[in-house]
Amino acid sequence: MMVYEKFLYGFAGSFAIEIVTLYQIYTVALETKRKHILPNRYRRAGFWIVRFMLAIIAGGLAVAYEITTPLLAINVGAATPLILQALGRGLLDHPQPENLTNVARVLSEQGESLRVGAEPPASR
Repeated sequence: MMVYEKFLYGFAGSFAIEIVTLYQIYTVALETKRKHILPNRYRRAGFWIVRFMLAIIAGGLAVAYEITTPLLAINVGAATPLILQALGRGLLDHPQPENLTNVARVLSEQGESLRVGAEPPASR
């Protein structure tokens, strides 16, 4: 797979999260017969600028990890927020096996933040 393909698959995987989130919003709207429930963040240019930057980072991570298949690149793109959280907390600073196995456990302790479309946890 060429570098630009890795990047594009990672980029697409990142944006797929928003597509799934919008699908969930519209499914709830149809079930409850509500209109205009689109969250305000989708109406703000700042959200889309940050979201685009996150997708660029996702594409870069797919390239950096030297992904060899499209599906893995999409997975890395979709997981980019969790990867960045782990890096931000220093969980991946020392890539010993015990640190890598604890990343999922530490992140899963956040509960709701792992759901698609969930608000990020408040900083401590």
